[in-house]
Amino acid sequence: SLLSLSTARILRSILSSENNFKVWRRPDLSHSHLTGLVPHARMAHCPPSAKNNVIGAMCTFTHGERKFTEEERYLLTTIGHQASIAIEKGILMEEASRAEALDELDKLRTELLASVSHELRTPLTVIKGLSDSLVQPDVEWDSETAQDFLRTISQESDVLSHIITNLMEMSQMEAGMMTMYRKKSDISSIVSQLEHQLNSLTSNHAFEIDISPDMSQIEVDKIRIGEVIVNLVSNAALYSEEGSRITLHASEVNGENLVTVTDQGIGIPVEAADKIFDRFYRLESGVAHRRGGTGLGLAISKGIVESHDGKIWVESSPGEGSKFSFTIANASDSDG
Repeated sequence: SLLSLSTARILRSILSSENNFKVWRRPDLSHSHLTGLVPHARMAHCPPSAKNNVIGAMCTFTHGERKFTEEERYLLTTIGHQASIAIEKGILMEEASRAEALDELDKLRTELLASVSHELRTPLTVIKGLSDSLVQPDVEWDSETAQDFLRTISQESDVLSHIITNLMEMSQMEAGMMTMYRKKSDISSIVSQLEHQLNSLTSNHAFEIDISPDMSQIEVDKIRIGEVIVNLVSNAALYSEEGSRITLHASEVNGENLVTVTDQGIGIPVEAADKIFDRFYRLESGVAHRRGGTGLGLAISKGIVESHDGKIWVESSPGEGSKFSFTIANASDSDG
């Protein structure tokens, strides 16, 4: 009978043996070295190669002094050749995958630069223009105008801060460094703390909050879940006409807290439904471009919800508005 060992198995046999065998580096593997692994045996070895480079050694031993027949040598050569083909195919597939990943990285980098440079330019232009106007030595602004300039500078600074925060959060999320500080809480208290911010985001819309009473607690990072709610409401305001209705609703369904944000906006085309949570993705429409955005808010929201083992999705039809929903499992009584 034949005993076939790959290079890895040979080395494992060496390392696990009680005998004091010597371990050779791959370039030093030779017939005389390997025959010492199995005393009193004949050995045949066929070095698999890929791209004309030897990448290992396939060794076969007989029991005792029996020699290999011509048919056995041919079989071993064929096996070695087939192994070489399989290994080379694997190497080529790995290289192709790496090249594809690099192409995707370059594409994302280009999208990032295009999106960020566009979104940063607008608030920076406003801040620069108004601050230059305020410091002109030959112009004396009245108090009301100066205060209006300062308010605008402050608002545009908040826009810059939001963009930078989104980029940092996306980077942390991709690196697996975003920490969630989970504690028992409830949707009602989370929304209550956000009420002023939500009303500000929807100041030009008919905004309604509808939270079912006596909902079960959830174990979450309150700040992060609050960020998801803010992103969804902000997104609804961005993609709907002024004066239209936006509703934030929360209820308990099948042992989970269900939160939905419904708008009467432009809706989402069917072909875009699967892309809406991708990084840097934004719907191309006149309404959408009234306000800026990096296209990271929904991607970040998805990452936060999934980090809580929840689900997030959208239901929408063009021209009929959208309903974004996410679920978080109720906290069990045994949770801390």
